[in-house]
Amino acid sequence: MELEENHILDCLKPNINVREFQLPGEKQWNLPAWNYPLAQGIMPLCRIVNQYLIPLGTAILVSKLGVIVTAAHVILEALRDDSVARRSMLEGRCGTEHQVNHVQLAVLHHRKISNTTTQINIWPIENIQIPHPTDLAFGFLKFQKSFPYMSFTLSPAAPRIGETVLSIGYCNFKFPDEGISLQEIEEGTFDWRGRYSHKFHVVEGKVRALFLHRFAKGYADGPCFLMDANVQHGQSGGPVFNSAGNICGINLGSASILTNGSNSLASLIYPALAIKLKLTMQLAKELSFQIDSPLLNLISSGGIKTDGSERFAHIVVEDDGIRIDPLIHKDDAKYTFIDLHGYKKSQPAAPEYKKNNNSNNNKITSI
Repeated sequence: MELEENHILDCLKPNINVREFQLPGEKQWNLPAWNYPLAQGIMPLCRIVNQYLIPLGTAILVSKLGVIVTAAHVILEALRDDSVARRSMLEGRCGTEHQVNHVQLAVLHHRKISNTTTQINIWPIENIQIPHPTDLAFGFLKFQKSFPYMSFTLSPAAPRIGETVLSIGYCNFKFPDEGISLQEIEEGTFDWRGRYSHKFHVVEGKVRALFLHRFAKGYADGPCFLMDANVQHGQSGGPVFNSAGNICGINLGSASILTNGSNSLASLIYPALAIKLKLTMQLAKELSFQIDSPLLNLISSGGIKTDGSERFAHIVVEDDGIRIDPLIHKDDAKYTFIDLHGYKKSQPAAPEYKKNNNSNNNKITSI
């Protein structure tokens, strides 16, 4: 199915045309690995163990306050040496706080200083919060007053069926077997050009199905969507941009084996609207900044920028908090399923549409 007014995304930000590196007919291509402007907001996600840095996936900056989004399963992989935190994540006890002693999380930030010099920085992540049961993870970066960065706009509404989307992230990491020595990084002796490399990769696809509960139990928990393109290992946690250039999903992983085709999954954004962020940023030795507020409040105050589609959300108040019903276009109901079982049986989820009388835009509805 094609959208009548679907257009192919060219620019994610003013003057940033990701298609200038695409050859005719290509559905996957590489951006410059170093010094490309998008790298100011899309960064490799790493774990630090025993003073060695190990790249794992991708993270995206969504706020100038230092809030990042990535994939929960990448965080789970990073914390594999911390059994308590890992078990808490697996059991969905995300409201419980844990001090992680053996592993540190960070993003790899770099910027162009001159035509011959690239500055590389390790930007620690202060804490992580996961809205269960989704594959989304929110984190707070350690305050960096001198680093330039780029934040992106979120789109809580699900993308349209047939819409062209672009998945962006890092893959094909190459580094020493033990990891990248922090001591060598601090001393300036690590050979980044010779001993480390990555690809900054773009995958183009079209949205083919939406899943309201999960894709499959134990794999891809939480609301997500299917696109007809195969993202690469390492792109997990990176953004999926809709045709307006806003982030409509977070890379989750391949679904090719379970769907008998070249397909991938991305987590939908809207379930995160219900979470209450409790994130702390250390500004100085004795000065910290703390967010203890629902994500919706952070959006309304301008802390996180969105396309405004959360205004059409159907919010349900429950005893233990709030629930956000799906933000699905009514014409896409027949491509919307509870899970993989319904998808394979061609049994769409039964929708109950709720009109929003305060808006002229009746295309965004709640199911």
